[in-house]
Amino acid sequence: MLRKVKRSFLVLLAFCLLFTTACTASPENSSAENSSSKAEASEGTESKPTAQKTEGDVKIKFASFQTGDVAEDWETVQFPKYLEETGVEVEHVFVNQDDTISTYLTWAAADQMPDTAMLSALYLNSLVAKGMVLNLSEYTAEKSPDYNFDRYLPKLMDAYKYEDNIYALPSDLDLGLMWYNKDIFDNAGVAYPNENWTWEDLKKNAELLTSGEGPEKIFGVWLGGYQTYLWQNGTDILSEDKKSSLFNTPEVKDTINYMMDMVTAGVAINPSSKEPLFQNGKAAMSLGSGPWFAHYEMENVDFNWGVTALPKGKEKATTCYGSTFAVFEGSKNVDASVDFLTWFLSDEQQLDRAEKFYWFPPTQSCIENDTFMSTDSIMGMTKEQKELVLAETAFGKAPVIVEKQNEVNEVINSELSLMWAEEKSVDDALAKIAEEVDKLL
Repeated sequence: MLRKVKRSFLVLLAFCLLFTTACTASPENSSAENSSSKAEASEGTESKPTAQKTEGDVKIKFASFQTGDVAEDWETVQFPKYLEETGVEVEHVFVNQDDTISTYLTWAAADQMPDTAMLSALYLNSLVAKGMVLNLSEYTAEKSPDYNFDRYLPKLMDAYKYEDNIYALPSDLDLGLMWYNKDIFDNAGVAYPNENWTWEDLKKNAELLTSGEGPEKIFGVWLGGYQTYLWQNGTDILSEDKKSSLFNTPEVKDTINYMMDMVTAGVAINPSSKEPLFQNGKAAMSLGSGPWFAHYEMENVDFNWGVTALPKGKEKATTCYGSTFAVFEGSKNVDASVDFLTWFLSDEQQLDRAEKFYWFPPTQSCIENDTFMSTDSIMGMTKEQKELVLAETAFGKAPVIVEKQNEVNEVINSELSLMWAEEKSVDDALAKIAEEVDKLL
């Protein structure tokens, strides 16, 4: 499911939940930029949806936070293609990522809801809890009992369940990784990171890689969001029953202090900063962004780069989810919307997005396709790097999302911004977060 929006999504998760998007996701407003072999490559790997002409005029509205060349491709290539194949017109409606909840609530009140949408995982369950999203488990049981949910990566499907029911399908795989500037490592005489790095390795090497002052300063690392560090330290942001915050516990304090020590020492960039210092060659490492990062942020950098697994703490963990495709409850075109999403998630469409926009496919059949795995131009990653992504999904987790997530985010963002800026102590910031979040649960 992310791109520039994914970057902002991951910054948001740095304050509230996660280590992406993206994704949002997953592919967290996009400013992203067909080969004849795609259909042939996907042949035999899935049961393709049969495109049947629809009797009469049918038009569905599909909402998303995508702009740029993603939106242009959909509006000028893919949706006209779908119209030609099925007789169903698809209208693309833009939704600002940060205004997801308020926009849909406003539309619902005015009876102007779209039929289907691409939604960030950060907001999906909030909308589900409000009864706004179609229960796909129930729908498929009645209308399409043979629908194969098992074609999607299991870790992704776990992320999109609400009370054991599936309400959305993954648009892509967003998995937290470590990206690094080979040139900075080479100049400092430091060995490249690998999947065996620990928190101590990260901290030690970030110190070795930090140099200079002022505008010429090179930081050791952009740490990304804290959620993955919490998981790796055996804790989380909320209790298992989602009824109390864990922010004021010793495990969370230890985790945040680990991060804060690097920030105050000047080796880590302030996590609240949105300035792309890593992409500008001013940081040696950037943690947490998914496979989409190779295209949306790294395609035009002027240095050599590499990618590997995140460093591990007491245990290995990384974010594993993406953005989603869902149908809204109350749509007058439910069947047509489900048919459209089935087509949109065909292996052919996934391969097309992987090649054009570096959206890592969410289905086993597409990932195992030799064209996808062996073609470096797809995803801008080598076969070995793609295999690394797949191996890391075994350690993937999805964030806990509650109904009042927007309000929770505001509390966390406000307090952590003060803490990262050294205007508030770790203890005071976490105590305030715990107090205010508990009121929202």
